[in-house]
Amino acid sequence: MNVEVIELKPKKQPLSIVLQIIFVVAVLVTGIMTLFAKKWMFLLYASLTLALATMAWNNYKLAKRKWIPILYLAFSIVTLVSFILELV
Repeated sequence: MNVEVIELKPKKQPLSIVLQIIFVVAVLVTGIMTLFAKKWMFLLYASLTLALATMAWNNYKLAKRKWIPILYLAFSIVTLVSFILELV
């Protein structure tokens, strides 16, 4: 009886998924920071903008969805405007 062993290699995660995880963790950390000091609000807006933009990209390219990325991108633009207004 011949038995052939096939070695399966795990799939490598795309860079955009890793960036999304990093940005979501950054949103959580800066959200906790803004509870104690409101001066970090601009950082929360910046990390939220980046997280929403990468979520839109991942949904469009990896999940092949069409309408959800538009929603993420719209909220990303709103938080980008909030970020710019916070800096001014």
